[in-house]
Amino acid sequence: MKRFTDTDIWDKEWFMKLSPKHKCLLRFIFDKCDAAGVWTPNWVLASAYVNDTNPCSSEDLDQLTEQIEFLPNGKVFIPEFIMFQYGKLSKDCKPHIPVYRLLQKHGIDINAIKMSEDIGKTHNVSDLLRKRIFEEDGFVCCYCGKEKEVRNLTIDHVVSRKRGGTDKADNLVASCLPCNIKKSDLSVEEFCSKYNLDFPSISERIAVRLSERLPERVSDTLKEKEKEKEQDKEEDNNEGGYRGKHSRKPNIKPEGKKDTELKNQYKEFVEEVKKMPDNAQKKIAIASFINDHKPNFIEPYADLWNLSTSVYGIASLATISEGRVKKFKTRVREPDFDFVKILQEIRNSHYLQGKKTDWKIDWDWLFENDTNYLKVIEGKYRNTSN
Repeated sequence: MKRFTDTDIWDKEWFMKLSPKHKCLLRFIFDKCDAAGVWTPNWVLASAYVNDTNPCSSEDLDQLTEQIEFLPNGKVFIPEFIMFQYGKLSKDCKPHIPVYRLLQKHGIDINAIKMSEDIGKTHNVSDLLRKRIFEEDGFVCCYCGKEKEVRNLTIDHVVSRKRGGTDKADNLVASCLPCNIKKSDLSVEEFCSKYNLDFPSISERIAVRLSERLPERVSDTLKEKEKEKEQDKEEDNNEGGYRGKHSRKPNIKPEGKKDTELKNQYKEFVEEVKKMPDNAQKKIAIASFINDHKPNFIEPYADLWNLSTSVYGIASLATISEGRVKKFKTRVREPDFDFVKILQEIRNSHYLQGKKTDWKIDWDWLFENDTNYLKVIEGKYRNTSN
């Protein structure tokens, strides 16, 4: 059987780092796999060609996990084989038909393989954003949890573009190529169920990563706030003096007849949010509701607080008393109050999380006065400033 060979492999750093035995074993697997890129382990034959003085075994495959993956039937699959040999598979191409049959025989997701030509393509994701995602995620695949070199990483859309996912940072995570292929257009829950992965752990990992990127989702709103502040300054100058910080536009929409309608809308909205499989998606949805509608009722803020702070063991808001509602309405009307920014600062502060002392931030302390939340927003408690 004749097939294409990657002659550039000898110049790749990862290949250089392999021992001579594992270099030879990998090339042996490349040459002896079937037309779908699947190799049935034959250690007697592999040892005869690779190194008969030091027989090969399944333990040697541990050195090749970046290039191969294991199928449930014990066979070995080369994820990039199809793309390298055939490009995009087509059922209209007769030479590809046997490949389709082999993929079905091995139980490999054909749709994922069909999309293999898109590996590494991130559509409207800029190189700068791609680099930032990799750095924020520590060059660790969000799904298998393994640290990878940049060449073995790509950007994965948590909610696939086919399901309405966007190219914004709050829908992107770093993923290794094998996990990216297998996940394809599946939801995280479907992906974990199909490959018997730990959905709660992966879901929480995604939630933590995407929570770091929440401000991206509301960046336009924050820019609008900055414009409003600049306009206020100009008005102050035109009037010949400072009018006081609380005379500027309030942080919420004024109460009115539509207030009840918005509350009912939120009740319906939050029921849909509860159906979302990932906490990260829930947080993004509620944060967007707050920034889009500027509600003057406490429920959305309380829900976002509980979702965002539970991971740090910070007390949740279990009871909404009249006193809390009163203080909430006082604080949230103040133009400098930025709830999403506050949650971001909590994430960046070990002190507020209670990792420095026995004290932790809580809802009542935050809303007690305008001094407390302003210090948080200004970054007074960040790790670099503690």
